[in-house]
Amino acid sequence: MTRSGTRRNGFSLIEIMIASAITLMLFGMIAQFMGLQGRASSFQKATNEATDSARIALSLLSWDIQNAGYRVTVTDDPADMLGLRAIENGNADGFVIRYLDESLATPASQRISYSLGDEPRSLKRAQYPDTNATPPSEQPTVATVVALNAAYVTRSNQFVSPDPNTSSCPAGTEPVGSPVENCLVTWKNQPTAERLVRSVDLEILARSSSRVPGYQDKKGTYTFSDGSTYTTEPGFVYHYAEQTVVAPNLGR
Repeated sequence: MTRSGTRRNGFSLIEIMIASAITLMLFGMIAQFMGLQGRASSFQKATNEATDSARIALSLLSWDIQNAGYRVTVTDDPADMLGLRAIENGNADGFVIRYLDESLATPASQRISYSLGDEPRSLKRAQYPDTNATPPSEQPTVATVVALNAAYVTRSNQFVSPDPNTSSCPAGTEPVGSPVENCLVTWKNQPTAERLVRSVDLEILARSSSRVPGYQDKKGTYTFSDGSTYTTEPGFVYHYAEQTVVAPNLGR
């Protein structure tokens, strides 16, 4: 006597292959999703780093520029710039600022210098007594800044060149006390009252501390208001920020 409709136990080879293929596809999708999530997380972290660096740099610079010239002896000498001496170097500008620091145990006139360090670039700062003949080495701050540009605006809204011997104005047309758009006047040719810096226009380009895999595989370029440029590196996240800082102790 024979039995019909015998029940088969287990899976056939074809069923196992189909199940394996589906499982591999699912694992692949999960891995791809996790990879995208990881890159998104890395990009967000790098963006936050660049944004925070720009914010910290602007905060430090703004505080010191606002205090420039406070209760210190200043002159109309172009080299002193009335408590704020500029160091113009393409997109790596710097400053030497003088003011009375009342936060010290014994308030004293101080000098604060800023510059951009070598690669990896960061905003560097040093504070030392105004009487020091030799300034100390500037130390990197937490702000990873790769470019810094500054423009100096006088009380009459004239952009002035920090170099007393140069001008970007057409020959024979440099004004004396009258503003000309996109023209940097020679500092020493201005009347004393027009040498007063009323504000400083800052432009900052900050960068993430590390590269983000798969982000921006080509170099780019940032162009600043003075025409200088900075070439960006692939993989890094950059953040551009600008701010006008009023110098109340200078433009009086």
